Amino acid sequence: MKKQLLSLLLLLCCSISLYAHKQHMLQKITNHNIQFIRCFFTDLVAHLKEIMIPAQHIENAIDEGLYFDGSSIPGFTNIYESDMHLTLDTNTFRSVPTCDGNVGVVICDNGYGPGKPYDACPRNVLKQTMQKAAHLGYGLYVGLEIEFFLFDNNTKATCDTLGYCDREPCPLRAAQKRSLLQTLQQYGVDAVKLHHEVASGQHEIVINHHNPLVVADQIILAKHAIREWASQNNLDATFMPKPIFGQNGSGMHIHFSLCDINTGTNLFYDPYNSCGLSQTAYQFIAGVLKHIRELDAIFNSTINSFKRLVPGYEAPTYVCWANKNRSALIRIPEFDHDCGAAARAELRCPDALCNPYLAFTALLEAGLAGIQYQEIIPDAIEQNLYRLSPDEICTYGIQTLPTSLQHALDLFEASTFVQAIFSQRLRSEFLKAKNNEISLFNRIVTDWELKRYHHS
Repeated sequence: MKKQLLSLLLLLCCSISLYAHKQHMLQKITNHNIQFIRCFFTDLVAHLKEIMIPAQHIENAIDEGLYFDGSSIPGFTNIYESDMHLTLDTNTFRSVPTCDGNVGVVICDNGYGPGKPYDACPRNVLKQTMQKAAHLGYGLYVGLEIEFFLFDNNTKATCDTLGYCDREPCPLRAAQKRSLLQTLQQYGVDAVKLHHEVASGQHEIVINHHNPLVVADQIILAKHAIREWASQNNLDATFMPKPIFGQNGSGMHIHFSLCDINTGTNLFYDPYNSCGLSQTAYQFIAGVLKHIRELDAIFNSTINSFKRLVPGYEAPTYVCWANKNRSALIRIPEFDHDCGAAARAELRCPDALCNPYLAFTALLEAGLAGIQYQEIIPDAIEQNLYRLSPDEICTYGIQTLPTSLQHALDLFEASTFVQAIFSQRLRSEFLKAKNNEISLFNRIVTDWELKRYHHS
């Protein structure tokens, strides 16, 4: 009887919360004189999709959802089960100023109908894993560094020749960069920092730490906002991991920690440990190290991703961890050991073409497995890994990350761990999409081949 009453109480609280969010969204639409709402969602490989609706139909869309043809989006459904449904997450609604008035933006979950979630919806998958962690008393916190290149639309060259954290000498470009931060803020992206990166035309934004669902939503919106801003400024923004041969590539470094779901205490912190990290932190990191190779197709999901993961460009190639060392896969950033809230680790292999919902799911599942099975973390490797000989790498027992998308997919497909955390539908659709990508690439004649073999 008590369980039934508790379930009813939780259902009532949920209904009240949903109603409050709906009313807040409707009020905001009225107050901001919003005429149109853009309903965003992603496919398995993080392509942003949208359905736009007039404001007068938004209440019905909130109550009933929106239907679309899932068979027309790779990775969703077959033609004989094509009808799919979007549920608007009213908690994600924001008003975005444009040149012709305010436009509403809301993020959606996809399923088969109201109350019928789709087991290959990346956002739903992440929410389920977060609920699993919450039942165990854990909450994941993540922060992001997203790198990208800007190219001049006229010259097709990088927009500048500056280096790491260089000051922008051109007042016009400096004003443009300030407007980029403003655009991100308008989209509700909590960007705490923008600076120039190592390569010409390369920039980085830092997204503040929050729960993974909030941050994943912000990644999707940030990429859209940056591309939109670039287009308005006669620039082309790309999150391609390796757009220029011989230059540093662009990554999406994930800073992560675990908190107590009830108190908010950082469970990664131990003031008595020399690194400031707890046993829980070491077990979580050990779980990620153990499963990273079979999960790498999620974190590095394109053919181009593996052209970034080569020695010498601050991108990891070896499966190990270190304190501060940026050549390691996972490093422990410097933090004040008197400030436990800042204790965290950084995963350096992902890039911004991954699906952030799936990436955070993979990270959390691997870490939870490390805690559950009390995995032992290997010794930290503090040397510059790029300078170690193959014999030294072998002596340390260090594995390498996959060297190609095909290699990563083979490990993904064969993994019993992957089978345990992702549904059969998600795995098969993801593999189908990525194998099709490889098949197409293998048939393309590249400029390199023409230069290499044309006169052979």
